[in-house]
Amino acid sequence: MAKALVSLVADDGLSARLAVDKFIDFARKNNIHDQWRHILGGLEEECRARGRRRKVVIETAQLTSAATTASLLKFVAAPIDGLVETKVNPEIIGGFRIYSQGQLFDASFQNSLVRLKQSLAENVQ
Repeated sequence: MAKALVSLVADDGLSARLAVDKFIDFARKNNIHDQWRHILGGLEEECRARGRRRKVVIETAQLTSAATTASLLKFVAAPIDGLVETKVNPEIIGGFRIYSQGQLFDASFQNSLVRLKQSLAENVQ
């Protein structure tokens, strides 16, 4: 039940206050007042566990397959104990970007062009 309550907030975008109100209504209707302490303890543990999971974001110029996503995660040794989000960003032209644990691994063509431009500008002066 605790996982379901956390999922209401995290996955369905329900506000925490509304989720709690719905839980209280459910508990009253189903006469489970005596189980609140146990349910809320489970809720607290589930929230802690979700907080420990890491989010990894993979950004590519076009849609990629699940196999490609898995290969990219393996390539940068990104932990996959949490949410893996994929985004399509045509501005990166090609290649990929991976955000994991506060770090950015940028192997995009856009980044390569920016570095090339900077290098040329430095050498011209």
